[in-house]
Amino acid sequence: CGAVTALPGSGSAAASTSVEHARPAPRHVLAEPACVDTRELSDGAEFTVKWYKPLAWLVVGFMVVFDAIVYVVYARLIEDRTPWVAWVPLSVFGIAALALSYFTVAMFTNTTRITATREHLGVRHGPLPWPGRRALASADVVRVYTRRRASDPDDPARFDHDLWVELRDEREIRLLRGAFDAQTTGFLEQELARTLRLPREAAQDSSTVAHARRSG
Repeated sequence: CGAVTALPGSGSAAASTSVEHARPAPRHVLAEPACVDTRELSDGAEFTVKWYKPLAWLVVGFMVVFDAIVYVVYARLIEDRTPWVAWVPLSVFGIAALALSYFTVAMFTNTTRITATREHLGVRHGPLPWPGRRALASADVVRVYTRRRASDPDDPARFDHDLWVELRDEREIRLLRGAFDAQTTGFLEQELARTLRLPREAAQDSSTVAHARRSG
Protein backbone atom coordinates (compact mmCIF):
# COMPACT_ATOMS: atom_id res chain seq x y z
CA CYS A 1 0.00 0.00 0.00
CA GLY A 2 1.45 3.33 -0.98
CA ALA A 3 1.05 6.87 0.21
CA VAL A 4 1.04 10.29 -1.33
CA THR A 5 4.52 11.60 -2.10
CA ALA A 6 3.54 14.00 -4.88
CA LEU A 7 1.07 16.81 -5.10
CA PRO A 8 -2.39 15.57 -6.04
CA GLY A 9 -2.98 17.02 -9.49
CA SER A 10 -5.78 19.19 -10.68
CA GLY A 11 -7.57 19.55 -13.98
CA SER A 12 -7.71 17.31 -17.01
CA ALA A 13 -4.78 15.30 -18.29
CA ALA A 14 -2.69 15.90 -21.36
CA ALA A 15 -0.97 13.06 -23.14
CA SER A 16 2.56 12.45 -21.89
CA THR A 17 5.28 10.05 -22.92
CA SER A 18 6.15 9.47 -19.26
CA VAL A 19 2.64 8.24 -18.44
CA GLU A 20 1.48 4.74 -19.16
CA HIS A 21 -1.88 3.13 -18.64
CA ALA A 22 -2.17 0.31 -16.15
CA ARG A 23 -3.29 -3.07 -17.39
CA PRO A 24 -6.95 -3.91 -16.82
CA ALA A 25 -7.65 -5.13 -13.31
CA PRO A 26 -8.41 -8.84 -12.89
CA ARG A 27 -12.04 -9.87 -12.49
CA HIS A 28 -11.63 -11.32 -9.03
CA VAL A 29 -12.61 -9.16 -6.05
CA LEU A 30 -9.68 -7.20 -4.63
CA ALA A 31 -9.26 -7.11 -0.85
CA GLU A 32 -9.18 -3.80 1.03
CA PRO A 33 -5.55 -2.58 1.43
CA ALA A 34 -4.23 -1.67 4.87
CA CYS A 35 -4.06 2.03 3.96
CA VAL A 36 -7.75 2.24 3.02
CA ASP A 37 -10.67 2.41 5.44
CA THR A 38 -14.15 1.89 3.98
CA ARG A 39 -17.32 3.21 5.58
CA GLU A 40 -20.68 2.27 4.14
CA LEU A 41 -23.23 5.09 3.82
CA SER A 42 -26.98 4.88 3.40
CA ASP A 43 -26.67 5.79 -0.27
CA GLY A 44 -23.05 4.96 -1.05
CA ALA A 45 -19.64 4.60 0.56
CA GLU A 46 -16.73 6.66 1.87
CA PHE A 47 -13.10 5.62 1.40
CA THR A 48 -10.33 7.12 3.53
CA VAL A 49 -6.82 6.68 2.12
CA LYS A 50 -3.90 7.23 4.49
CA TRP A 51 -0.89 9.10 3.13
CA TYR A 52 1.58 7.69 5.65
CA LYS A 53 4.07 4.98 4.84
CA PRO A 54 7.49 4.13 6.41
CA LEU A 55 9.33 5.99 3.63
CA ALA A 56 8.08 9.20 5.24
CA TRP A 57 10.78 8.85 7.90
CA LEU A 58 13.45 9.36 5.24
CA VAL A 59 11.77 12.64 4.35
CA VAL A 60 11.85 13.57 8.04
CA GLY A 61 15.61 13.02 8.13
CA PHE A 62 16.15 15.16 5.06
CA MET A 63 13.86 17.87 6.44
CA VAL A 64 15.75 18.03 9.75
CA VAL A 65 19.11 18.43 8.01
CA PHE A 66 17.85 20.99 5.50
CA ASP A 67 15.97 23.06 8.08
CA ALA A 68 18.99 23.00 10.40
CA ILE A 69 21.24 24.36 7.64
CA VAL A 70 18.77 27.13 6.83
CA TYR A 71 18.46 28.01 10.54
CA VAL A 72 22.24 28.27 10.97
CA VAL A 73 22.59 30.46 7.88
CA TYR A 74 19.77 32.77 8.95
CA ALA A 75 21.10 32.98 12.51
CA ARG A 76 24.49 34.01 11.17
CA LEU A 77 22.92 36.70 8.98
CA ILE A 78 21.08 38.13 11.97
CA GLU A 79 24.16 38.00 14.17
CA ASP A 80 26.23 39.83 11.54
CA ARG A 81 23.46 42.36 10.94
CA THR A 82 23.58 41.61 7.24
CA PRO A 83 21.88 44.23 5.01
CA TRP A 84 18.39 43.27 3.91
CA VAL A 85 19.39 43.08 0.24
CA ALA A 86 21.43 39.98 1.04
CA TRP A 87 18.31 38.28 2.40
CA VAL A 88 16.46 38.40 -0.90
CA PRO A 89 18.23 35.52 -2.71
CA LEU A 90 18.42 33.51 0.51
CA SER A 91 14.68 33.84 1.10
CA VAL A 92 14.18 31.07 -1.46
CA PHE A 93 15.78 28.61 0.96
CA GLY A 94 13.54 29.78 3.78
CA ILE A 95 10.44 29.26 1.65
CA ALA A 96 11.71 25.83 0.60
CA ALA A 97 12.28 24.86 4.24
CA LEU A 98 8.73 25.87 5.18
CA ALA A 99 7.26 24.00 2.20
CA LEU A 100 9.27 20.87 3.00
CA SER A 101 8.20 20.98 6.64
CA TYR A 102 4.55 21.39 5.65
CA PHE A 103 4.78 18.49 3.20
CA THR A 104 6.45 16.26 5.79
CA VAL A 105 3.78 16.92 8.41
CA ALA A 106 1.08 16.27 5.78
CA MET A 107 2.59 12.85 5.02
CA PHE A 108 2.03 11.84 8.64
CA THR A 109 -1.33 13.48 9.28
CA ASN A 110 -3.25 13.79 6.03
CA THR A 111 -5.68 11.43 4.38
CA THR A 112 -7.66 11.55 1.17
CA ARG A 113 -11.38 11.02 1.60
CA ILE A 114 -13.38 9.85 -1.41
CA THR A 115 -17.15 9.97 -0.96
CA ALA A 116 -19.34 8.27 -3.55
CA THR A 117 -23.13 8.39 -3.42
CA ARG A 118 -25.93 8.14 -5.96
CA GLU A 119 -25.83 11.93 -6.31
CA HIS A 120 -22.24 13.05 -5.78
CA LEU A 121 -18.60 11.98 -6.09
CA GLY A 122 -16.33 14.04 -3.88
CA VAL A 123 -12.62 14.08 -3.02
CA ARG A 124 -10.96 16.12 -0.29
CA HIS A 125 -7.59 16.07 1.44
CA GLY A 126 -6.91 17.00 5.04
CA PRO A 127 -6.71 17.94 7.82
CA LEU A 128 -3.91 20.13 6.43
CA PRO A 129 -5.18 22.09 3.41
CA TRP A 130 -4.07 20.52 0.12
CA PRO A 131 -5.00 21.08 -3.55
CA GLY A 132 -6.97 18.52 -5.50
CA ARG A 133 -10.48 18.85 -4.08
CA ARG A 134 -13.19 17.42 -6.34
CA ALA A 135 -16.97 17.73 -6.47
CA LEU A 136 -18.61 15.84 -9.34
CA ALA A 137 -22.12 14.67 -10.13
CA SER A 138 -22.24 10.87 -10.03
CA ALA A 139 -24.51 10.84 -13.08
CA ASP A 140 -21.71 12.44 -15.13
CA VAL A 141 -19.20 9.65 -14.40
CA VAL A 142 -19.10 6.92 -17.03
CA ARG A 143 -15.85 5.21 -16.21
CA VAL A 144 -13.32 4.85 -13.38
CA TYR A 145 -9.84 3.55 -14.08
CA THR A 146 -6.21 3.36 -13.02
CA ARG A 147 -3.36 5.00 -14.89
CA ARG A 148 0.25 4.28 -14.09
CA ARG A 149 3.28 6.59 -14.22
CA ALA A 150 6.98 5.83 -14.30
CA SER A 151 8.09 6.65 -10.75
CA ASP A 152 11.85 6.31 -11.28
CA PRO A 153 13.53 7.44 -14.54
CA ASP A 154 16.42 5.08 -13.77
CA ASP A 155 14.16 2.07 -13.24
CA PRO A 156 11.57 1.59 -16.01
CA ALA A 157 10.00 -1.31 -14.10
CA ARG A 158 8.82 0.92 -11.22
CA PHE A 159 5.44 2.61 -11.47
CA ASP A 160 3.07 4.67 -9.34
CA HIS A 161 -0.66 4.39 -9.92
CA ASP A 162 -3.20 7.20 -10.08
CA LEU A 163 -6.99 7.01 -9.99
CA TRP A 164 -9.02 8.73 -12.73
CA VAL A 165 -12.61 9.06 -13.88
CA GLU A 166 -14.00 9.80 -17.32
CA LEU A 167 -17.08 12.00 -17.65
CA ARG A 168 -19.88 11.98 -20.20
CA ASP A 169 -18.31 14.92 -22.03
CA GLU A 170 -15.11 12.80 -22.40
CA ARG A 171 -13.12 14.88 -19.92
CA GLU A 172 -10.74 12.91 -17.72
CA ILE A 173 -10.38 13.99 -14.09
CA ARG A 174 -7.72 12.73 -11.73
CA LEU A 175 -9.06 11.80 -8.30
CA LEU A 176 -5.90 10.54 -6.63
CA ARG A 177 -2.20 11.01 -7.34
CA GLY A 178 0.77 9.70 -5.42
CA ALA A 179 3.00 6.72 -4.72
CA PHE A 180 0.15 4.21 -4.74
CA ASP A 181 0.44 0.59 -5.77
CA ALA A 182 -1.88 -1.23 -8.16
CA GLN A 183 -3.75 -2.94 -5.31
CA THR A 184 -4.78 0.37 -3.73
CA THR A 185 -6.03 2.05 -6.90
CA GLY A 186 -7.47 -1.26 -8.14
CA PHE A 187 -9.53 -1.65 -4.97
CA LEU A 188 -10.79 1.94 -5.17
CA GLU A 189 -11.58 1.49 -8.86
CA GLN A 190 -13.49 -1.69 -8.08
CA GLU A 191 -15.49 -0.19 -5.21
CA LEU A 192 -16.27 3.10 -6.95
CA ALA A 193 -17.54 1.20 -9.98
CA ARG A 194 -19.76 -0.85 -7.66
CA THR A 195 -21.00 2.14 -5.67
CA LEU A 196 -21.68 4.29 -8.72
CA ARG A 197 -23.25 1.28 -10.48
CA LEU A 198 -20.91 1.42 -13.43
CA PRO A 199 -20.46 -1.72 -15.54
CA ARG A 200 -17.47 -3.59 -14.16
CA GLU A 201 -16.23 -4.28 -17.69
CA ALA A 202 -16.13 -0.54 -18.37
CA ALA A 203 -14.11 0.09 -15.23
CA GLN A 204 -11.61 -2.61 -16.19
CA ASP A 205 -11.18 -1.66 -19.83
CA SER A 206 -11.29 2.11 -19.46
CA SER A 207 -7.53 2.65 -19.59
CA THR A 208 -7.33 0.92 -22.95
CA VAL A 209 -10.27 2.92 -24.31
CA ALA A 210 -8.89 6.26 -23.10
CA HIS A 211 -5.50 5.47 -24.61
CA ALA A 212 -7.08 4.57 -27.94
CA ARG A 213 -9.01 7.87 -27.98
CA ARG A 214 -5.90 9.96 -27.47
CA SER A 215 -3.93 7.96 -30.01
CA GLY A 216 -6.67 8.19 -32.65
